[in-house]
Amino acid sequence: MKPVPPKRAAFKLILQRILLILLAVGLTLGAADVFLRFADSNILFYRAHERFAMRHPEWNELIIYRKNRRFAGETHGDLAAILDNASLREPRHLVFETDAHGYRNIDEAAEAESLDAIVLGDSFAIGNGTDQDATWVTLLNRRHGINTYSLAQVGNPYHHLLLLMLEMDRLPLRAGGSVILAICSGNDLWGPYRRVEHIKHLKRTSFSDRCRVGFHSFKSRSPVLALLGGRVRSGEAGSSGEVSVIDTPAGKVCFLNEYTQASIMSESEVCSHPHYAMMVDAMLAINRICAQKQWELIVVYMPAKGEVYRWMLNGEEPMGITQARSGFSSALEYTCAKMGVDYVDLSEKMIAEGQTLWRESRELLWWRDDTHMNPAGHALCANVVAAAIAQQDN
Repeated sequence: MKPVPPKRAAFKLILQRILLILLAVGLTLGAADVFLRFADSNILFYRAHERFAMRHPEWNELIIYRKNRRFAGETHGDLAAILDNASLREPRHLVFETDAHGYRNIDEAAEAESLDAIVLGDSFAIGNGTDQDATWVTLLNRRHGINTYSLAQVGNPYHHLLLLMLEMDRLPLRAGGSVILAICSGNDLWGPYRRVEHIKHLKRTSFSDRCRVGFHSFKSRSPVLALLGGRVRSGEAGSSGEVSVIDTPAGKVCFLNEYTQASIMSESEVCSHPHYAMMVDAMLAINRICAQKQWELIVVYMPAKGEVYRWMLNGEEPMGITQARSGFSSALEYTCAKMGVDYVDLSEKMIAEGQTLWRESRELLWWRDDTHMNPAGHALCANVVAAAIAQQDN
């Protein structure tokens, strides 16, 4: 056997050592990634929504939460996260729990043998940023005695229709019960939308697509990749131009400009928006399901923060300021009247109560650092919705 040349032997030894080092680094990073996923997901996610949200395993158009999950810890608002400014944060304790089907519900609602109401909506119905016990859906159950199950997930009325179609047969909503469709002025006109007739052409996600989505989801949740890429608790992608920060005697208050601009659209601008007709189609389809099931639809208009606190954005004092109903609300009221369904506009009560609360205590109905309501806003919402359900029952 010929002896191995010294240079070749040295090169082979170096290569083996490099491969061993790479293997050791890979195993270490892999072990660290798995450990950090279970040890502290807050390294990557600043709130429970991102921590648990995932693509629906069979319908990739839909977002749903992971089943039977619980988060309890400190969180802060999405607007402070957009600006990545710790000084703007309004820290609070949050409990966020999902049921066996991936929806944010308390045990009483998830286990109820009979339901009085089902809620459809997005993050404003989920109650992002607010403790589970303080959301308006929980308050409907516990404070008002209305057995209410939430199907709320991120999306718009088209997605809410799909979720209702997927889940309605397992939910024990009584005859005459209410389906509450919560529509937010800030983002429910925005896409992606599809025509309702597109639903019959939808196909369940293939096994290969589920594997691909699962891989990308697993990769996107990697704490190690987040650390290496500097993407740690930075929250939302955004820039300072997307958020207005208002100095007030009680501190800084943040507003998302996109939501504020949407809330000042005129009725004609709303009706001519290419997504409004598709929104109406989804509302009509939800109402047809309600008619078939002997349920009653209630459409609830949820104003954006900038709509309720327009006086603050304008640098005014809230001394009984009145403002006209938004174009979005007027369009929805007209549409609901044509459909023959009940319509509830939260904006009037929220604007009035928001001004009173500020004058008396310098408190808000919204988190200062968030697009979403705080417990005071949720309580007001629950009171108004409960009254609408009671009126419908009568």
